[in-house]
Amino acid sequence: MIKGSEIYSVHCGNIISRVGTDFVLIEPAILLAEVSNAVGRNIDLKTARQEADTLKSMIAVFMPCNDEFCLRSGLTGAEYDIFSADSLYLQTAIDYHTIIVSLDEEDFVNKIRIKKPPIEIYHVRDFPY
Repeated sequence: MIKGSEIYSVHCGNIISRVGTDFVLIEPAILLAEVSNAVGRNIDLKTARQEADTLKSMIAVFMPCNDEFCLRSGLTGAEYDIFSADSLYLQTAIDYHTIIVSLDEEDFVNKIRIKKPPIEIYHVRDFPY
């Protein structure tokens, strides 16, 4: 779900519209909890379920959040000085050698970029592809 009131909603919509044609999504499974929780708290549970189902159909690979993956993610998060949940997204990108696009410039993109990660990372407004 894209909130039209957010400053970068057009940028996000442009990227999302290309999923399945130009891009495939590889995400940690926690994404379903984050989306359904946020939509459920801010809108309602029916909409949350619909959004989660739509999201599930867009994801090519879900990285299971098992103990080994979570441990590696936690260590990666500590190395890059990012939040625990964010480390799951970063570890997924590292494991699959993919690109990360995020809205969180200050606490995610900039902290990762400064350490020269083995992947590309962009703020949504700077996504070059």
